[in-house]
Amino acid sequence: MKGVTPWSEVAVSLALIVGLLCAWLLAGLVCVALCVSAARGDRGQARASISLVRRPRRFARGLEPIS
Repeated sequence: MKGVTPWSEVAVSLALIVGLLCAWLLAGLVCVALCVSAARGDRGQARASISLVRRPRRFARGLEPIS
């Protein structure tokens, strides 16, 4: 039985392939998480700066509050 590979070699090969796929998937998820957190941070800063600059006045047109 020369042409048959031992099960240990098959198991090692499969373990290497699965390990590489998991590492690749984990790296992709980390990249996506970093991009999403950076986008949320930028949006939050933009929102904060707009709210500081354009804060509406409560009685801008001289209207009295309804009691």
